[in-house]
Amino acid sequence: MTILLSTLQYLLSAFAGVVARVESLRGRMGESARQVEGLFESLLAETFS
Repeated sequence: MTILLSTLQYLLSAFAGVVARVESLRGRMGESARQVEGLFESLLAETFS
């Protein structure tokens, strides 16, 4: 029983780590998308000015 609980705690901890990593990557991807959009808008403004 103790081994099962220990294994479950380990798996939950590992899962929480994966979720945290995914959330971090999602945030960075969103920020990158905003930067790309800003750069594209800047390029369009320069091109058609």
